[in-house]
Amino acid sequence: MLTSDDSLEEAETEIDDFGFPERDSLDSNYGNSYVWLTHQGLLSSRLFVDSAVSAGRVDRDRRASEGSFGLSADIRDIRNMDILGLRQNWNAQISDRHYLKWGVEARSYDVGYDYLNDFAIEGPIGEGGLTRFANSYSGEHYSAYAADRFRLGPSLVLEVGGRYDRQTLTDEDQISPRVNLVYDLGRGGTFRAAWGQYYQSQRPNELQVEDGETNFFPAEKAETVLVGWERNLGPFNLRLDAYNRDISDPRPYYANLFEPTAPNPEATRDRILVAPESANARGIEAFLSRRSGRKFDWWSSYAWSEVTDRIDGRDVPRSYDQTHAFSLGGTWRLSPKWSLSGRFNYHTGWPTTSVSGRAVTEPGGELAVEAVIDPRNALRLDDYHRLDIRASRFVELRSGKRFEFFIDVQNLYDRQNLAGFTVDERNFELRPSGEVTYVPNEERWLGVLPSFGVEFSF
Repeated sequence: MLTSDDSLEEAETEIDDFGFPERDSLDSNYGNSYVWLTHQGLLSSRLFVDSAVSAGRVDRDRRASEGSFGLSADIRDIRNMDILGLRQNWNAQISDRHYLKWGVEARSYDVGYDYLNDFAIEGPIGEGGLTRFANSYSGEHYSAYAADRFRLGPSLVLEVGGRYDRQTLTDEDQISPRVNLVYDLGRGGTFRAAWGQYYQSQRPNELQVEDGETNFFPAEKAETVLVGWERNLGPFNLRLDAYNRDISDPRPYYANLFEPTAPNPEATRDRILVAPESANARGIEAFLSRRSGRKFDWWSSYAWSEVTDRIDGRDVPRSYDQTHAFSLGGTWRLSPKWSLSGRFNYHTGWPTTSVSGRAVTEPGGELAVEAVIDPRNALRLDDYHRLDIRASRFVELRSGKRFEFFIDVQNLYDRQNLAGFTVDERNFELRPSGEVTYVPNEERWLGVLPSFGVEFSF
């Protein structure tokens, strides 16, 4: 059995850069509960079967309100999903060089929605309205797979397989072939390669009702290629990976032009629909670690990546695209009862959209300001970096149970990382000469954030 619940209550009142009060509140609850019953059967020395029946519930209750200059929103977002599942996997050791596995799975869903957003905007940027949706859906997801793994030589293993999926919510069927290869280079390490087609269906509780969508989209199809190399270098482990993922029919999605981290993204002026023709994700990752040290372990990683949408013949970076990313972390065990750990994160600034203004003549002959939105995600925010540390105290009990008391400090050196912008008509100034100037309001991530907690393991 597994159950978890997460609740957040937040209330904030502040004065914006122009002296206008802003009031936000949020009361949200997220819950997950699952129960599994499994059976493992060894039918012979070479045949093994694993069966499971499961039931679960996923629920969300989000209530929020926002009020700022020319904007107000009251949101109620309630979603509940019940899941029943059956699964069975078979594994057969045909010979010392031949291994076969196959399986089937069936899941049924019942999901209910109750959504309301009373949204009002004044001014030339964005538009408001009332979004109301209440409905329920039922559906099933069936799947079957098979994979044949065989050794071609003393160092080479090849696996060929395929998967069948069916979703009744969208009345779709998919077949996905896949190939995996592992080559043992001896002292030179291990080389891996994989190719496959993958389909990602929209989950029943992910209908985008907050943006006015009332129909489920077809499954996305992706073709993925992955190559990797790994080697132990004494106490160190080095791993290099490269990947390319082409999505031929991505789902349309909604994004915020200027503030991608808005807590209630559907209650903003800059919400837009993005409908790419195709999409691509590719990258190279390197990971180096040193484990099993008596006092100190550390690891580091670097990634170069690119995630783009093809829109009107142009490759547009996605809002969370980060060209370079680097992390460095370590743990120092001061004693059996004390440890100190830290992690430094860096990544290239996320893409953003620039704005300007121009003067237009209204029917009465007066000049007014018109916002001009430049090409989406053509610029980038400043680079992001921060350092987090944690000090832990362990208390071992005789019964094998353990307490951990810890203190965290995020963003230790108080880096004022830029998260985006808020834009309204007050950001534009029309001068007597007819020139329009624009100064956005900067939104930043939290500064130094201390916290503490207790963890009990039993």
